[in-house]
Amino acid sequence: MQRLSTSLGILTDQLAAQELQQAQESKEEAERTYAHSLSALRTIVGLALIAGVGVTIWLIRSVVVRVKEYSGFATRVRGRRAQHEDASAGKRRAHGSRLVPQRDGGSR
Repeated sequence: MQRLSTSLGILTDQLAAQELQQAQESKEEAERTYAHSLSALRTIVGLALIAGVGVTIWLIRSVVVRVKEYSGFATRVRGRRAQHEDASAGKRRAHGSRLVPQRDGGSR
Protein backbone atom coordinates (compact mmCIF):
# COMPACT_ATOMS: atom_id res chain seq x y z
CA MET A 1 0.00 0.00 0.00
CA GLN A 2 2.86 2.31 0.81
CA ARG A 3 4.45 1.72 -2.60
CA LEU A 4 1.15 2.33 -4.35
CA SER A 5 0.71 5.59 -2.52
CA THR A 6 4.27 6.63 -3.34
CA SER A 7 3.93 5.78 -7.04
CA LEU A 8 0.60 7.67 -7.21
CA GLY A 9 2.27 10.65 -5.58
CA ILE A 10 5.11 10.56 -8.12
CA LEU A 11 2.66 10.29 -11.06
CA THR A 12 0.59 13.14 -9.67
CA ASP A 13 3.68 15.33 -9.29
CA GLN A 14 4.80 14.50 -12.83
CA LEU A 15 1.35 15.28 -14.20
CA ALA A 16 1.24 18.58 -12.31
CA ALA A 17 4.68 19.55 -13.62
CA GLN A 18 3.68 18.64 -17.17
CA GLU A 19 0.46 20.68 -16.92
CA LEU A 20 2.40 23.64 -15.50
CA GLN A 21 4.85 23.47 -18.41
CA GLN A 22 1.98 23.32 -20.95
CA ALA A 23 0.29 26.26 -19.25
CA GLN A 24 3.49 28.33 -19.43
CA GLU A 25 3.97 27.47 -23.11
CA SER A 26 0.35 28.41 -23.85
CA LYS A 27 0.79 31.72 -22.04
CA GLU A 28 3.97 32.51 -24.01
CA GLU A 29 2.24 31.64 -27.30
CA ALA A 30 -0.72 33.85 -26.38
CA GLU A 31 1.62 36.74 -25.56
CA ARG A 32 3.46 36.33 -28.88
CA THR A 33 0.17 36.25 -30.77
CA TYR A 34 -1.06 39.34 -28.92
CA ALA A 35 2.18 41.24 -29.67
CA HIS A 36 2.01 40.28 -33.35
CA SER A 37 -1.66 41.25 -33.61
CA LEU A 38 -1.01 44.58 -31.91
CA SER A 39 1.88 45.28 -34.27
CA ALA A 40 -0.27 44.44 -37.30
CA LEU A 41 -3.08 46.65 -36.00
CA ARG A 42 -0.73 49.60 -35.50
CA THR A 43 0.67 49.14 -39.00
CA ILE A 44 -2.79 49.01 -40.57
CA VAL A 45 -3.99 52.08 -38.65
CA GLY A 46 -0.84 53.99 -39.58
CA LEU A 47 -1.21 53.14 -43.27
CA ALA A 48 -4.90 54.03 -43.17
CA LEU A 49 -4.11 57.42 -41.64
CA ILE A 50 -1.44 58.12 -44.24
CA ALA A 51 -3.80 57.06 -47.04
CA GLY A 52 -6.62 59.17 -45.57
CA VAL A 53 -4.44 62.27 -45.36
CA GLY A 54 -3.14 61.67 -48.89
CA VAL A 55 -6.62 61.26 -50.35
CA THR A 56 -7.83 64.35 -48.47
CA ILE A 57 -4.97 66.45 -49.81
CA TRP A 58 -5.55 65.12 -53.33
CA LEU A 59 -9.26 65.92 -53.15
CA ILE A 60 -8.65 69.40 -51.77
CA ARG A 61 -6.15 70.15 -54.51
CA SER A 62 -8.47 68.82 -57.21
CA VAL A 63 -11.49 70.72 -55.93
CA VAL A 64 -9.62 73.99 -55.28
CA VAL A 65 -8.23 74.05 -58.81
CA ARG A 66 -11.66 73.45 -60.33
CA VAL A 67 -13.33 76.02 -58.07
CA LYS A 68 -10.72 78.61 -59.01
CA GLU A 69 -11.23 77.85 -62.71
CA TYR A 70 -14.99 78.09 -62.34
CA SER A 71 -14.67 81.29 -60.34
CA GLY A 72 -12.60 82.86 -63.11
CA PHE A 73 -15.10 81.70 -65.71
CA ALA A 74 -18.04 83.04 -63.68
CA THR A 75 -16.25 86.38 -63.24
CA ARG A 76 -15.66 86.66 -66.98
CA VAL A 77 -19.30 85.80 -67.75
CA ARG A 78 -20.54 88.30 -65.18
CA GLY A 79 -18.23 90.96 -66.62
CA ARG A 80 -19.64 90.39 -70.09
CA ARG A 81 -23.20 90.54 -68.79
CA ALA A 82 -22.48 93.74 -66.89
CA GLN A 83 -21.03 95.33 -70.04
CA HIS A 84 -24.02 94.17 -72.06
CA GLU A 85 -26.50 95.43 -69.44
CA ASP A 86 -24.74 98.80 -69.24
CA ALA A 87 -24.81 99.14 -73.01
CA SER A 88 -28.51 98.18 -73.16
CA ALA A 89 -29.41 100.60 -70.36
CA GLY A 90 -27.58 103.42 -72.14
CA LYS A 91 -29.43 102.75 -75.38
CA ARG A 92 -32.80 102.64 -73.58
CA ARG A 93 -32.13 106.00 -71.93
CA ALA A 94 -31.03 107.52 -75.20
CA HIS A 95 -34.12 106.29 -77.07
CA GLY A 96 -36.88 106.56 -74.51
CA SER A 97 -36.93 103.11 -72.92
CA ARG A 98 -37.30 101.19 -76.13
CA LEU A 99 -34.68 98.79 -77.32
CA VAL A 100 -32.80 99.72 -80.42
CA PRO A 101 -31.61 96.86 -82.64
CA GLN A 102 -27.85 96.56 -82.88
CA ARG A 103 -26.28 97.37 -86.20
CA ASP A 104 -23.78 94.50 -86.10
CA GLY A 105 -26.44 91.86 -86.71
CA GLY A 106 -27.86 91.75 -83.21
CA SER A 107 -25.52 89.07 -81.89
CA ARG A 108 -25.34 88.78 -78.13
